[in-house]
Amino acid sequence: MGSFFRLLSSLFSFGRGLFAFLLFFGLSYGILHSSLKEKMWVAEVAVSTFLYPAQLVVNQVTTWNRLETENKVLKSANARLRIDNDLLRQQFLRSDRMHEMDGIGLEFGDSAILAEVVAKNPGRMLVSLLISAGESQSLSRSMPVYTANGLVGKVSKVFKNHSVVQLLTDPQNKVSVLENRTRVSGILESSDSRVLYVDFPAHASIKVGDTLVTSGLGGVFPKGMRVGVIGRLLPSDIDVMKKVEVRPFQIPSEVEEVFVLKKEIDSVVREFSE
Repeated sequence: MGSFFRLLSSLFSFGRGLFAFLLFFGLSYGILHSSLKEKMWVAEVAVSTFLYPAQLVVNQVTTWNRLETENKVLKSANARLRIDNDLLRQQFLRSDRMHEMDGIGLEFGDSAILAEVVAKNPGRMLVSLLISAGESQSLSRSMPVYTANGLVGKVSKVFKNHSVVQLLTDPQNKVSVLENRTRVSGILESSDSRVLYVDFPAHASIKVGDTLVTSGLGGVFPKGMRVGVIGRLLPSDIDVMKKVEVRPFQIPSEVEEVFVLKKEIDSVVREFSE
């Protein structure tokens, strides 16, 4: 049975080939012995049947290739324009920040060095920054670091052209602060690298919204640098102390440029009222 079907398939294939040959032969013979008018008609039919569709396909492919190329060029140009726009926007934002920082920088004159933040330690526990100033700019350890908004921390390590800034949120960093209204002092610190708090004497009449500034004690930070405000009162483990949560004026994760105070200043930083 299989042989029979293979034989039929062979005959059918042979028959199709023979039919195609006879058809081509017949058309060729007919065209050669036809009149000029009939030849023109055959040519028109051939052109409309085969050449026009083929040309249409070729034109369509060419159009698609051209459109694809133009699309790539437009996408590339759009990407460049978007990058340029983003860069210009960042320049405008930086210009605004620089304008804000100029005022606070003038308070210290040549003692204040402007530096950019070039790296931040990864993860949720942000305790340090890397800035673009170091020994070449006469920086040394324990110099105060601040912005126009308020205190950021202090220099902890110094390299030739870079320095590490220890933030207020570092549990190893403790800062003596002063409540601006009652003049009572306490120690600012953090236990989890996120929340800042201060322990004040229990008798202190502090309240939410009071302003905290550096007290000047300890010799690292000059007196009167803005630190933050009291956000809420917390339960204390010690009866003679009152614990408060502090909202810093300068959020560490939002710092992009800082000032570093290079040396002691003669004048006291003016204190900020509520």
